[in-house]
Amino acid sequence: MQTIILIVRGTPGTEIFVAEEETGELLGFLEVKPHKDNLSGIEQGYIVAIAVSPQGEGKGVGKALMTKAEEWSSQKGYRQLILNVFIKNDRAVNFYKHLNYEIEVVKMVKELSLRLLIRIKLFQK
Repeated sequence: MQTIILIVRGTPGTEIFVAEEETGELLGFLEVKPHKDNLSGIEQGYIVAIAVSPQGEGKGVGKALMTKAEEWSSQKGYRQLILNVFIKNDRAVNFYKHLNYEIEVVKMVKELSLRLLIRIKLFQK
């Protein structure tokens, strides 16, 4: 049987939910905080981090933590709860999709060559 407890951290508004076994064994945690979207100005809940231990996998721990974050966001009056996930992390992406999260933004990244960066630095001097 798992229990989810709340631990309040020093950062204003940030809260951490911890899932534990009755024995006190850590099964997982989720950190959530208020967030204001830079483009729309919408106040949202933001999941900073979520992790489930190998002992907690497949036991509904992740889903329970996500539910707790959704409850927290609703209590704060937020209509959205957001998170970031690596697109190549199929397991996580599918987990969130199963919970009705949608892909909204894709971050595009290009590694720049060290040679180009050095050349740019030289021209800036």
